[in-house]
Amino acid sequence: MNRKLAVLATLWLLFLVYTAWVALARDPPLLSYPTRISVRSWNAQILADLAIALGLVCTWLIRDAHQRGKRAWPWVLATPVVGSLAPLLYLLLRELRKPS
Repeated sequence: MNRKLAVLATLWLLFLVYTAWVALARDPPLLSYPTRISVRSWNAQILADLAIALGLVCTWLIRDAHQRGKRAWPWVLATPVVGSLAPLLYLLLRELRKPS
């Protein structure tokens, strides 16, 4: 396993565990998330910043997938649902499928 693959796999796994902890073990649970977003301007700014950043990541992901002859739509559709986990998994799988 090369270093880049190891870093991506570790990052993805750590972020998955943290996301699961936040979504399931915290009070209130994930199902109440849409109603829990505060309307305070700072929270709105963070949410907008995240949406812009993930939009940029999806733009790169689409371009990269097309260059490799792969489908981008599953990753783009998954990104708003699971956030950064989808693009991180795309990168991880891309590295795993790379010829040695």
